[in-house]
Amino acid sequence: MGYTPPERHDALKVTPDKIKLTFTSEPFVVYTFRGYAPVVNVKTGAGEQRTLYISSKSVSDQLHNVVLKNNDEWKDLTVRIWKESADRFAKYLVEELDGPDDEGAGDGDADEKEEKDESGAGTSDMPPEDAVPEAAADDEKED
Repeated sequence: MGYTPPERHDALKVTPDKIKLTFTSEPFVVYTFRGYAPVVNVKTGAGEQRTLYISSKSVSDQLHNVVLKNNDEWKDLTVRIWKESADRFAKYLVEELDGPDDEGAGDGDADEKEEKDESGAGTSDMPPEDAVPEAAADDEKED
């Protein structure tokens, strides 16, 4: 039998609002219209299961340092993540937290926010196969 990757959830859209995440898997790859992309499953502070694209240099560099401190293990690691601005190519920022109950710096209510578009639907859903995942698009610009 071959390798069976973890279940892929809706993509997490990272915004300037800080959001607490607990990793629920080790990294794996998914196939997109642009080729394979590295991802990791996460649970948000609001309890939602999401998949985080981690190909952006700014997010991968910061997560790499946090994971190294955790004996190279992602699962059960808790961080807070956000972007410097709403700009599509803004750098990601990552804050290591001690655990799922650690609120860290910033507003704990940010975990409960989910962007809504005009129809009221969440905007953090998985992009269509012909769309560029946010983190993959970030790779087109040097950090």
